[in-house]
Amino acid sequence: MKRLDSRNSRLSTDNADKDGIKGEVATDRPRWIPVGHDVEEHDLQPLRALAGAIIHWDNERKRSKQELADEAVSDSPSFLEVGQSFSHALSSGSLSPIGDNVFAYISASAALYLVTQIYAEGKHQESRLKHTVSLLRDFINTKDPAVLHKASLELEMQPEIELNGQTRRRTAKLMRIYEAGDNIAGIDKKTARDIGKNIVKFGTSLGKSFKQTLKNAYWNNPRRAGDIASSAMLAAKTAFKAVNMKMCGKNEIHEDDYTSIGELQEAEEDVADCEDVDLSNVCIEEIADQSDSQSGGVGIDLAVLEESLRIDEEYQTLTRERVKFLYLTLLQGVFIGASVAQGVYNGLNGDSGWAFVNFSSASAASGPFKFFADTYVSKNDLLKTRRAEMGHAVSQLVGKNDTNNDKEFVGPHPEI
Repeated sequence: MKRLDSRNSRLSTDNADKDGIKGEVATDRPRWIPVGHDVEEHDLQPLRALAGAIIHWDNERKRSKQELADEAVSDSPSFLEVGQSFSHALSSGSLSPIGDNVFAYISASAALYLVTQIYAEGKHQESRLKHTVSLLRDFINTKDPAVLHKASLELEMQPEIELNGQTRRRTAKLMRIYEAGDNIAGIDKKTARDIGKNIVKFGTSLGKSFKQTLKNAYWNNPRRAGDIASSAMLAAKTAFKAVNMKMCGKNEIHEDDYTSIGELQEAEEDVADCEDVDLSNVCIEEIADQSDSQSGGVGIDLAVLEESLRIDEEYQTLTRERVKFLYLTLLQGVFIGASVAQGVYNGLNGDSGWAFVNFSSASAASGPFKFFADTYVSKNDLLKTRRAEMGHAVSQLVGKNDTNNDKEFVGPHPEI
């Protein structure tokens, strides 16, 4: 992955030359951690970063919804097979029907957990979408790029999008829908119609999702077997690298870039041209005082500290989710393997009907398998971004404890 350029690898700003200030350090302005980058960590203009993030998270939310349908359909044969074998065991008074379908029981055991985790990820993506919509709304109202610094990592690793009429219409529609969710009593007729259409679409989308799942199971997934295998190999390579670093005692954060609070301040190149951040709901003064004592009297700007704490909160969440999605990828692999094994067993025993169902289930499950692998890699990549590393490093340098007593210093963050 390409790293940030020298300007953007510093605690930098959005506008350096307003009020005649250019290339100088103004100590009365808050310093910021760079925000808004594409997948190669190049700077993005505020509007492109916000619009791109909205489109990206809406696409990810829709993908999660389809993968949820795929997983549910792929799991259903296992539950049917378990129910059938269990009823046969009860009627015959023998456990042999259960033994004949042991792989189906393994598949069913994992199914519910996998479904709930896809659903949870979809809700998480929707929350990011709503937050980004609110940031775009604030940016439009204020015309102030500093609004973007209220984000944690929502605006990082954004895929390339084209800002055209279709993008603008889609973004505006999402803004109307989610703004109405915040203030449902005052919605206009156009927004009400959009919401109504979305409710109707939700009912019809279930049938479309089922049709798409069948298409995925019997056509798309077999054709993209190479892509699915590639996602699995990339996830395995990423996991191996992380494990190797841990075994060698290496820190994933580039600590040589952030050896002291003083160096963080000396790394500043530009000046943030924005108003002071409202810190009324964030109790961080004690951390700021602590940073003074730990760094020989060299403090760190409260605005940077508040921003770093917000980033680090997301960093800690991503660290846990990265591990979870690695396990989910492995678990889905077990699910697919169990379905294939059960299909082979049924085929060898002359039950071709159930063998076909088992293989279909494995094919449908390969889509969510790719989803889990891709999500693991994307969360890992997000952790490696410069913004994530800097936010986490600043939090560590001022003495924030990752594992306990965070609330001793940090109050509740206001919803943005």
